[in-house]
Amino acid sequence: MKKKGVAIIALAVVFLFFLSSYTASLTFTFKTPVNSVANRTIETYSDAFFDYELIRYPSRAEIADPRKFSEEFSIGFNLDPWNLDFGLIPGNGSFSKRFINLTNNGNDAKVVLATYGNISDMISFSSNNFMLKKSAKSSVDVSFNTGRFLEGSFGGEIDVIIQKPKYVFIRWFLA
Repeated sequence: MKKKGVAIIALAVVFLFFLSSYTASLTFTFKTPVNSVANRTIETYSDAFFDYELIRYPSRAEIADPRKFSEEFSIGFNLDPWNLDFGLIPGNGSFSKRFINLTNNGNDAKVVLATYGNISDMISFSSNNFMLKKSAKSSVDVSFNTGRFLEGSFGGEIDVIIQKPKYVFIRWFLA
């Protein structure tokens, strides 16, 4: 009887080790997009333990040399919800901010944001790689900072990856 208990515990440890390794490897398995999307797209995936939702936003920004600005020079950005367009921004340390609003209508979920393209180094998030509890809402600030650049066109994609466990016991591995 004692050997049976030890075998069950050993099997449980091996299963938990496999599960933790498996879930850790799945957290960031989305490949770099070959082409950026033109409008917001939503893709869903599923495996044995998780459901995934991948929301892909096109993103762009134009940096203009502030020394070339005139009174007729318009600065602004596009507020359409299907893209993250930062618009025309004066260079040399200026920044622009957009928001991604998230609402969780299901069970607890892990949210990870990723950037692709030449815009990536200038994008920062107010929060990333976090848990969104059941029925919770969250707003993530997406900031574009021109840094030392005076001019240039930047584009790419900003992805929101939502990982939802299919089973209650899997939630322990998301934190």
